Amino acid sequence: MNREEMIKALVAHSVKTAVSESKHYWLSELFEKGFTGYRSLSRAQLMQELQMRGLEQPEDPWEAPEPEEADLDDYDDADITLPLRARAD
Repeated sequence: MNREEMIKALVAHSVKTAVSESKHYWLSELFEKGFTGYRSLSRAQLMQELQMRGLEQPEDPWEAPEPEEADLDDYDDADITLPLRARAD
């Protein structure tokens, strides 16, 4: 699941919970303490939120992510430094 899909799933679940919950303590806390939004969370925090709500199974640390799940936006060329002997100068 990519970052956008994670955010959409959490928003949908939160709205459904807020509307259907008979005890509105969750909404009361939201209005009292505030909420910064799922978009401000890291990928790891989003995954933790999904898992706490039963929307996603815990990731297997030995399983490689599917290519479409790899979040390549987290990396840029400046992050990749090769040893001098590996460079093709």
